[in-house]
Amino acid sequence: MTGANSGLGKQVATYAAAKGATLYMLCRSAERAEAARKEIEEATSNSNVSVILVDVSEMGQIRKAVEELQKKEKAVHALVCNAGVLLNDRKESSEGNELTYASHLLGGSFLLSQLLLPQLKAAGDNQGRVIFVTSVR
Repeated sequence: MTGANSGLGKQVATYAAAKGATLYMLCRSAERAEAARKEIEEATSNSNVSVILVDVSEMGQIRKAVEELQKKEKAVHALVCNAGVLLNDRKESSEGNELTYASHLLGGSFLLSQLLLPQLKAAGDNQGRVIFVTSVR
């Protein structure tokens, strides 16, 4: 789950953990992610909650995060694409992509789901799901 350390993402992550899911929180901030991971573990008594650090607006970081996840899991039953940014002024990633486009569509949704297709298919008989979420606080 991307953007799992705050807001709607954290609520969905907590729900999944409460249902016994093995949860990977894909987050940009190590400090905020670790604090949220601890809260989720305490609230759900689920110790299968891990953090993978990634800025979803950076395609190189997406590739590294997917490699890390693929080393740990052969199958992924659900990918929740929740992370994003909504800025008033145009800003670009270090790779030259506009941040809102890169985080919501290019990296955080398209590239991430494409690279995880083998794991989503490995969930078996159309069980792998990609869920897109967007919200503004």
